Amino acid sequence: MNDFVEIDFTLKDDEGSVVETTLPQVAKDNGFFDDKFDYKPLIVILGSNSVVPGLEEALSGVKAGESKQFSLTPEKAFGPREAELVKLISLGKFKEQGLNPTVGMVMDFDGVPGKITSVDSGRVKVDFNNPLAGKNISYEVKVLNVYSTPDAKAKGLVANAFKGQEVSVTVNADKAVVSASSKVVKDSNFITKKLRVMQVLLQYAGFKLIQFVEDYALPQEHDHDDHAGHNH
Repeated sequence: MNDFVEIDFTLKDDEGSVVETTLPQVAKDNGFFDDKFDYKPLIVILGSNSVVPGLEEALSGVKAGESKQFSLTPEKAFGPREAELVKLISLGKFKEQGLNPTVGMVMDFDGVPGKITSVDSGRVKVDFNNPLAGKNISYEVKVLNVYSTPDAKAKGLVANAFKGQEVSVTVNADKAVVSASSKVVKDSNFITKKLRVMQVLLQYAGFKLIQFVEDYALPQEHDHDDHAGHNH
């Protein structure tokens, strides 16, 4: 059964520049902190191919509390650059949508990010390769937890996904019940996390049934009795 390994990590490119991290202070120190981004540890599901091969291999057999630093070649990282992922697109297609592409801009093409590398003679060259494709990279990793049993996986995954929120999980044999209190905002972000948790627990944690119990309540009204005699 696939272990769940919870890590903090910092990823650097071949020039030693930090390009990704789970640690807010590291992001601040390197000038790319984003207060809209949810900085928190990453849970890697061994065997799921959800991270680059070299990172998954490095996490096999680790124990909580371990720290690792290692470098990866492109073959074990984001793969080689592929020429067929560089496309020429008519400038007119951008203009039709009111867009003005400039070199260096990263744009969304049907959910796939592409970087504008040249604009010339009415044609725009767009590179759809991962920015780290063809490059050596390095990781600094701290192993926070290793979850091996279904119970530990469910509790670890829910705690990570709904960090700081009143969401809990109880396990009974091959069934897990996830409960979200009325204080938890049930927005699109919550729904995305809920679906992800259900998918992972069913696919990788050995459960046959997942139930989500969501509490809803009216907002508490202002109690005027507590302010009797006060001017409002």
